[in-house]
Amino acid sequence: MTTTSRYPSIVSIHDVAPESLGAVREILDLLEQLDVAPVTLLVIPGRDWKDAELDQLDQWQQKGIALAGHGWSHRCGEIRTLYHQFHSAVLSRDMAEHLSHTEDEIIDLMMRCHKWFTDVGLQPPNLYVPPAWAVGSATTTRLAETPFTLLEDLTGVMDLTTLRHVTMPLVGYEADTFLRSLGLSIFNGLNQAAAGLFTRTLRIGIHPLDLTHGLASDLRTILKYTTGAVSYDEAMQAGH
Repeated sequence: MTTTSRYPSIVSIHDVAPESLGAVREILDLLEQLDVAPVTLLVIPGRDWKDAELDQLDQWQQKGIALAGHGWSHRCGEIRTLYHQFHSAVLSRDMAEHLSHTEDEIIDLMMRCHKWFTDVGLQPPNLYVPPAWAVGSATTTRLAETPFTLLEDLTGVMDLTTLRHVTMPLVGYEADTFLRSLGLSIFNGLNQAAAGLFTRTLRIGIHPLDLTHGLASDLRTILKYTTGAVSYDEAMQAGH
């Protein structure tokens, strides 16, 4: 595993929901200890949020931690296509929420997601990350109709105001099985190499339980050597 940071990095914590806030706090504490900032929290609006949990999001936002929209329920409905069946079996299980919806339903979901932040008294986000990075059937033209200005997918980040897409390698650590550990180890190695070779921003996607999974030591190592963390906006301005 690479132990030097030859590229800027975006650090995000996925699946922020009422049931994951304890684990999210632990990750944020680790990031603070390692002086890794900024960080973006990907929030799932359509869960049973209590006032105290919303207050926690507000406190994090007031500290300068960015919030982003991350689907609505983060759970897919009926699996309607062969592609979705393959995606579910290999990558996303029942998490690729967009793949179970039509284009109109996806746009409506994103609109509701954005509005939720204002409804509960939070600053609305400019970034949207579809669950499992699966955009689904929505075209870029329709995506640009939403209030979001940035959208992250599996290969990078798109500016929805200009439709400019910037490729950014990705690493992940949700290694809750042996096969996932093996697959992610290979995937992460290739993407870290690409980030260094092509001087690309490396996206470090963290899930709430990653510090308890099989690649926890890899995650701690890459965070230890992350000295050039940037925000999504800064990465897009740099163009890499």
